[in-house]
Amino acid sequence: MRSLRGRKMLIAVLALIALWVAFAGRLLVRSQDPQDPEALFVLSGDRFGERLQKGAEVAKSNSGPLLVFLRAGEIYDPRKDAATYIRDLGVADERVRFLPAGNSTAEEAGIAAGVISRCKWKEVGVVTSPYHTRRAGWLFRRAVGDAAQMRTIASKEPFNAGKWWGDERDAEVMMLEWVKGVNSARYIFRRPAAHDPGVPC
Repeated sequence: MRSLRGRKMLIAVLALIALWVAFAGRLLVRSQDPQDPEALFVLSGDRFGERLQKGAEVAKSNSGPLLVFLRAGEIYDPRKDAATYIRDLGVADERVRFLPAGNSTAEEAGIAAGVISRCKWKEVGVVTSPYHTRRAGWLFRRAVGDAAQMRTIASKEPFNAGKWWGDERDAEVMMLEWVKGVNSARYIFRRPAAHDPGVPC
């Protein structure tokens, strides 16, 4: 009897693991239509410019400014190159705002919440990598609350959500994103702290 019960439990556990493997990548992705945002937040961590490209694409088809989170390094500050890149993509300088990048998505959500509150924006987009959209959207919604309608917009960065295990990089970012997602669970009980760096609206 115990042996039969053990086999059933093992089968159930294996079935749950198989189910998780099948859907783990898909659960990370939540991309929405921009719906004419007043502002776009392009998150840091953009290795090859896909987030900037998508942000510029959306900005050109709408009337809102493009707000870019970029980390200013001690040796190399990427803002000048990013400004040139965005200009070459067709977004005018006056529609670009540079904000300090946080050390985490939660910190960036807090920075966004501070700016959104002061500028009284009601429709906002968050542009990031496909595998990052679910967690980023949740953290930004937690930080912003009911102050604005928040939509997540996936860049064109390659990510095979349905077969993430077939590519080493997809597997790496997928596993890391799940770990970060578990770590972000602490924001169920508190919101990411709002911080306004004071950029023009």
